[in-house]
Amino acid sequence: MLDWIMLVPAVIVAAALLVLPGATLAAALGVRGFGILAAGVPISVTVVAGSAIVAPWVGLRWGLLPVVLTWAVLLLIAGALYRLVRRLRAFERPPAWRGRPVSPWPSLVAWVLGSLYMTYLVARIPGTPSAFSIRFDNAFHLGATRYAMETGNASAFHVSGFASLDGVASLYPAAWHGFLSLVAQTTGVSLPEASNAMMIAVATVGWVSGCIFLGLVVSRHRILAAVGGAALACCFHTFPFLLLNYGTLYPNFLGVSLLPAMLGLTAVLLRVRGVQPEVTRGTAFLVLGASLPGLLLAHPNTALVWALLTVVLASVSVFEWAVRSSQRGRALVTATVVTLVLVAVTATAWSVMRPPRDESPWSPYRELPGAAWELATNSQVFSPIPVSVSVAIIVGLVLLVLKRRFAFVAVWVVIGALFVITVGAPAGDLRWFVSGVFFQDNLRVVAVTAVSAMVPAILGFVALARWWMAAITWLARRVGMSSARGRARLARVTLAIVVLLGVLVAYQRAVNPALHWARNAYTITSDSYLVNADEWAMIQRIPDLVPDDALLIGEPRSGTPFVYALTGVRVAPAYMYVIANDDEETIRTQLNRADSSPRVREQVCDAVEDLGGEVYVLSFHHPDEYPRMYRGLNGLAPPTVQEVAREGDVTLERVTICEQ
Repeated sequence: MLDWIMLVPAVIVAAALLVLPGATLAAALGVRGFGILAAGVPISVTVVAGSAIVAPWVGLRWGLLPVVLTWAVLLLIAGALYRLVRRLRAFERPPAWRGRPVSPWPSLVAWVLGSLYMTYLVARIPGTPSAFSIRFDNAFHLGATRYAMETGNASAFHVSGFASLDGVASLYPAAWHGFLSLVAQTTGVSLPEASNAMMIAVATVGWVSGCIFLGLVVSRHRILAAVGGAALACCFHTFPFLLLNYGTLYPNFLGVSLLPAMLGLTAVLLRVRGVQPEVTRGTAFLVLGASLPGLLLAHPNTALVWALLTVVLASVSVFEWAVRSSQRGRALVTATVVTLVLVAVTATAWSVMRPPRDESPWSPYRELPGAAWELATNSQVFSPIPVSVSVAIIVGLVLLVLKRRFAFVAVWVVIGALFVITVGAPAGDLRWFVSGVFFQDNLRVVAVTAVSAMVPAILGFVALARWWMAAITWLARRVGMSSARGRARLARVTLAIVVLLGVLVAYQRAVNPALHWARNAYTITSDSYLVNADEWAMIQRIPDLVPDDALLIGEPRSGTPFVYALTGVRVAPAYMYVIANDDEETIRTQLNRADSSPRVREQVCDAVEDLGGEVYVLSFHHPDEYPRMYRGLNGLAPPTVQEVAREGDVTLERVTICEQ
C-alpha cells in the first residue's frame, strides 16, 4: 500500500496534464459545469501531442515549456473563436444550464467515487507501481518514451526512430509517449511507474468523466445519469481492462477513453433527438475541432471510430428530420444524398487509413452465432455474462426504440456488426474491410463495444433506478410511512444498496476475471512471456556490466528490446519491425564464423568498429536456437566471445574476436 501512496504525486501530475490545458481552453470556448472536466481531456491531448510536434520545429527541447507556450497561444485563439461563434446566433441553442443554473457538484461527487473505484481496479492490474507489462508492444512504448526523453524530441515524426541505430523514423501516434515522458521528467519516477500513473489518470480523468458527461447529454435526470455513468464506466470488462493486458495497447487505450466525451459533444452538435444541450452547438463544434487532432495522435483508428459514430448519428438525424418535414419526398431525397456522401467519404478513409494486410494476421476467435451471442449478452471474449450490465443495456435499447430515439440504437447496431464480423466472420475481404483499421485485431474492436453500449446502459440504469425508487416509495406509503421526506430518503438508500450490488455482480462476473487475465501481463515468472525471471535479473544487472557506449545484439522477439527501454543501454535491433543496417546484419548472420574465416573475421571486425567497438551478445535464447536471420549468434564460443555474466540460461557475452 505504501508504494502506491508514493506514486500519488505522479498520478496527480498525469491527471493535471490531462485536465488543466484542455479544461482552460474548454472554458474559453464556452463549456460550463462538469463538461469543463470531461471536454478538457481530449483538448489536452491535442495540446500535449501538438506541442511535441511543434517544439523541434522552433528549436525547443521537449518538456513543460513547449506545452505551456502552445497552450498560451491556443488560449488566445480559443477566446477569439468563441467570440466569433457567439455572433452566429443561428448556430446557437441555449444550453441546459443557462435557463436554470445546475450545480456540477453531484456529477463531481459521482466522478470522485467512480474514480476511486477505478483507481483500485486499475492498480490491481500491475499489482505494484514498479511492475511493467511484458507484452511485446510495451517494449516499443517504453523504448519510444525513453528515446523522446534522451533526444528531447517527443514528436510523432521522431519517437519511432529509437528502433533503428540510424534513427530512421516514421509517423507514429505519439500522444501517449509525450504524456509519459512529461510525467517521468517532472516527477523523477521510473518509466514503469510513470506508465502505471498514466494508466490510472487516463482511466479516471478520461474514461470515467467522459462516461458521466455522456450520461448528462443523453438523460434529463442528471443525478441518476451521473451516478450511472460513473458506475457503468467501472463495470465493463471490455474497456479499459482488456487493452491494459493485450498488446499492451496504450495508445488505443488513450484514444478509446476519449470517445465518450466526444460522442456526447457530437450528439449535441447534431441535435440528436432527446439529447440535453450541455453546451451550445457552436461550442460543441469548436471543442470537437480542438479535440480531433488529439484523437488522431492518440490513435488513428479511434478517430475513424469517431467518424463512423458521427456518420451514424448524422444519418439517423437527417432521416428523422426528413420524416417530420412538410415536404417529405424532397426531404427524403436530400437525406439519402447526404447519407450516401457521408458513407462514401467515411468508407474511403476507412479503406485508406490502415496498415498493410500482411501486418494484420489476427484471426477470428468465434463463429458468427457465438459472436452475436457475446454482443447480445455483453459477454465478449468468453466472459461470464455480467447480468447487471447486460440488463441495463437491454432495457436501455428497448426504451430508445419505444421513444423513437433511433440514433443511439443505430450506433449500437453498427458497432455491434463491426464486432460480430471481426470476431466471427471467416477470414476474407469482408472481414479485412471491416476490421483492417484495427489490424484485424479482435480486442481492439471489443474495446469499442463498451462505447457503443454506454448510452443504452446509462438510460437503462436511469429507468431502472426511477422504477425502483417509485416502487419503494409506493410500498412505504402502503405500510404507513407518512413522511414524504422519509419515503424519499428510504428510496435513495435502498437504491444505493441496489447499485452497489449491481456493481458487485459486474465485478464478480466479468471485471475480476478480466483483471486476473490482465495481471498476467505484468507478472514475471520463470516461464513468463518475453521476459522471465532470469532475463529480468540480467536486465537489472546490465548497467553495471557494460560501458555506457556499449551495444547489445539480441533477437528482438525475445525480451531484449526491454533492455533499452528500462536501462538506456543500446540494443540492436530495439524492436521487431526494423530493417537492420549492414553492420548489424553482418554480426547477427556471420559472427559465429569469424574464428574460422579470415574474410568473415575482417567483415565482423569492421562492423564492430563501426558500431562503436564495444559489442555484446545478449542471449535470451538457448545458444543454438536462434532463427535463421540471427544464425550468426548460434553456437558462440571463445575466442569469438567471452562470457561476462550469466543468469540461469541467460548469458551476456562480449565480442572479443577482434582483440586476438
